[in-house]
Order: sequence, then structure tokens, then C-alpha cells
Amino acid sequence: MPLNAISLFSSSGIGDLGLKANNISTVIGCELLPERMDLFHHNYPEATCFCGDIWNLKSKIIEFYKTSFTEPPFVIMATPPCQGMSSNGMGTMLKNFREGIRPKFDDRNRLIIPAIDIIKELKPYWVIFENVPNMINTLIKDGDGLISIIEYINRELGECYEGKPIAIDVADYGVPQHRKRLITILHRSSRPNSQADLIKEYASCLNLHMEKKRHFLLNLG
Repeated sequence: MPLNAISLFSSSGIGDLGLKANNISTVIGCELLPERMDLFHHNYPEATCFCGDIWNLKSKIIEFYKTSFTEPPFVIMATPPCQGMSSNGMGTMLKNFREGIRPKFDDRNRLIIPAIDIIKELKPYWVIFENVPNMINTLIKDGDGLISIIEYINRELGECYEGKPIAIDVADYGVPQHRKRLITILHRSSRPNSQADLIKEYASCLNLHMEKKRHFLLNLG
């Protein structure tokens, strides 16, 4: 079985190097900015590139994959922009929203929606989301209400996928800088993944990471 990958919000394809090293072929890349898409295409000339707004391209990506391949993708990797991820407390934002105080929303945070639409249509064996830890605090509009991105992922994918988000510092993995990220890895399963468990798993992992950091700093002193 060919191991195909789809890279959403590809940039130059740095994250896809790990896939390539494990004999997983990135067959589709999607990126908003032409200069980044050009660099991605230079790095992965065998991939088909979709340059532009993913909202407008999602149907084309789905159609292209379905007409080009018979097997589902092995993995879909999505790294939506993180600049809009709020550092405000989710509880405060919800309270203000319910009291009629309308918070400002960054439309880039809703880019998770077309990415999940693609995942639901193509049904990859694995899904990887990468973003900043503050994604746990980020709310997006959902009809007339609000929902956290983590809750949205679980609601849309939880019946078919299981997994959990993990907060990491890349310095713990040999990278010579501190860079905290939230990595969410899901795999296709017949077991439902409850919303409470998904968020509880994140909180547990984050608390463990912070405890390790405090212990490290105390030892330095």
C-alpha cells in the first residue's frame, strides 16, 4: 500500500521532511502564499500544489485525491496559522460572550474547519495537527455560539478517530531552542473519543510538562 500524505498549510514543507525520511510521500501541498508554495514545489516536485485560500480549494483537493488515488491518505498533516491564537482565558471569553461583550475573533483561527472537512471526506489513517499551546484557549464561532478548537476537533472527528494533544518543548527533542508546541495525533478507529477525555488528556500532559520545567529550573538554582 502506498503511504501518501497531504500537507495543509504547507509553507516550504519542512515538516514533510520527517514524512519523507519514513518513506511517506507528500502527494498534495496547500499553501496560501505563492512564494512559499513555489519553495514547497521545489522541495517536493512530485507533489501537486494548490496555492490559495483553503476555503476555496478544499473541494478541488478532495476531488483531485479521490480521482488520483484508490487508497485513503496514510496521513493528513495540518499546521494552520497560529498568530490569531488567543492568550486570553477561555472561561473569561465565554463569560464575556454570554454577557453580550463580543470579543474580537481572528478569522485565521477558523481555518481548522476546512482542514477538518478535507479529513472527513478523505478519511486518512492518521491525522496530525501542530500549533501553539494556546490553541487550548482559542474559541471560534460555531453557529450562534462559541466552541474551543479542541472541542471542535473532537466533535467532528471523535466518532472515527482517537488520540490526544500533547504539549511539548522541542528543546526536549534535541532542537537547540525552546519552542513550545501543541501536537495532536489521531488515528482512525472504531472507538469513540470523548470530548472530556481529549481535554483531560491535554491538561494532564500540560501539567506534567510544567512540573518538569519547574523541577529543571529548581535544579539550576
